[in-house]
Amino acid sequence: MEFVAVTFNSTPVVRFAHLYESKQSSWEIFEHNTLMEITAVEKGSLIMKDNKTGQKHMFNEGSVYTTLHKNYTVETIGDFHRHVTCALTPDKISNILYTKDVLEMSADIKNDQSMTAIVPLVFEENDSAAIALKLKKTVDMFHSSDVFRNIKSTAMLLDILSFATTRSVEIAQKEVSGITRCNHTLYCQQAMRYIAAHIREPINVEEIAEAMNVSYGHLSRLFKKQTNYTLVDYINKEKVRKMEELLWTKKMSVSEVAKGVGISDEKYASRLFRRYTGLTISSYVKLYRK
Repeated sequence: MEFVAVTFNSTPVVRFAHLYESKQSSWEIFEHNTLMEITAVEKGSLIMKDNKTGQKHMFNEGSVYTTLHKNYTVETIGDFHRHVTCALTPDKISNILYTKDVLEMSADIKNDQSMTAIVPLVFEENDSAAIALKLKKTVDMFHSSDVFRNIKSTAMLLDILSFATTRSVEIAQKEVSGITRCNHTLYCQQAMRYIAAHIREPINVEEIAEAMNVSYGHLSRLFKKQTNYTLVDYINKEKVRKMEELLWTKKMSVSEVAKGVGISDEKYASRLFRRYTGLTISSYVKLYRK
């Protein structure tokens, strides 16, 4: 998802606000470095074309989006179109931001005299109705006969910017959290695959981390959090499971079973086996053969 940060050195005000409705129509948006609009499409659809790049964006009924003033041509689709728009002029508009940028900005924001808001370029569907209602109320107030309409419409604009900023940070946190969980799962799956591939050999937990190009401490923490096992516990459990498999499928001695999972010490292999099964290898063999 894409966002933009806007900074104000003084209180933001509504520069213009309107409800626009018509049959099929088109209009031009001209480049302006510090002018932006937040628009809610109430009826019909529209296509916004970047005249420099030729790139087109389509916004359907119910969409709420942010327009940074570049050289655009806008064309409505359908027999009837209606949208509401509020325009504002920040002192600074950032480049396009992504989730990581939003989180970094929210962590490093300075509490100086300026005000910074973060606004999605396209609002999530779940937020569109709430933003559209706020925009409509702002437009109504901006054009009302209320003698305090300027300060009241400004307050409504601040409410929109506050809502947008809160949701932008929440969305970024959610997206990064989802990516992180996915990455954590992938790390654990890679470790499990490594262990399965080397189960017949001595396994060094630090070699697993090295093979995955992560620190042993970091991998250990992730693995424990995701599986509830330490790496050592998981390796031991898998070696015992492999020993059971060898005992069931082949008539092997204790020494052979131990060597079959990369353990040279027969007594240690038997102790490990007993810890996870409740039986020594010898007892297990006798019980199975009986």
